[in-house]
Amino acid sequence: PAVAPRTTSEALHARFEDAFGRALPLSGRAAMPPTLSLWQWIAPAPGSPPMTSVAVPVHDAAATDAMGRRLKAAWIAANGAEAPPVTRSGGCPQLTPEEEAELKALGYAATRRRDC
Repeated sequence: PAVAPRTTSEALHARFEDAFGRALPLSGRAAMPPTLSLWQWIAPAPGSPPMTSVAVPVHDAAATDAMGRRLKAAWIAANGAEAPPVTRSGGCPQLTPEEEAELKALGYAATRRRDC
């Protein structure tokens, strides 16, 4: 923005963290349910230049609702019921000596953190 916000970066980050923590990963916030759009990509005619396909919105409420139900069912099957994200504290990973050596070989974790 042209004018700097009149809040501290800490307060701004706290607001973002709070809003993120209340949003479900698939359904989003209750006040703003997700919208789903159905589009059809039309293949370009043979010999057309690359990247010239056309995307056309499909206004079919029944197909969009069915797609939304399938998406939600697939999400639940893969991830379980929706739950708000969990804030993790910066804990220390428990690595085996082999895992630690592998990370060091990749150039990571040159030394242990002092707080671990």
